[in-house]
This record gives sequence, structure tokens and C-alpha cells, in this order.
Amino acid sequence: MMDGKPTPAEVNLLAAENIIGNAVGTDNDYMKTTYKYLKNLYARWKKPKKAIEYRDKFLNSNRITTDKNA
Repeated sequence: MMDGKPTPAEVNLLAAENIIGNAVGTDNDYMKTTYKYLKNLYARWKKPKKAIEYRDKFLNSNRITTDKNA
């Protein structure tokens, strides 16, 4: 993030989260990848609350998949 403004990476990843979620839901590899990239982006920017938010979304999406396979 430069000067408090969102970068194209953040804008595009947040748009992808919205588009994928609306099109096919959260239980798919596309969404998991988006969550992982957002977590990494926020971790690098030293925004731990946002990084944790997306880490939890990623872990929850894995839990849903694992529960379905049980």
C-alpha cells in the first residue's frame, strides 16, 4: 500500500473475491487462492488484523472442503 491508497494488486484481489464468491461461492480453489494472496499481501504490509481475517477465511474454506470429504 502506497500512501494509504490501495494498490492495483489489492483492488484486483478484492474484486476477485467478490466476483468468485458471487459466481461459485467460497468452497473452491479459486477462492482459497484469493484468500491466500490477500493474507500474504496484508502480512507484507504489516496489517496483522487484515492478514488474520484472510488467514481465517482460508482455513475456514479448507475446513468446509475437509468436512464434505468426511
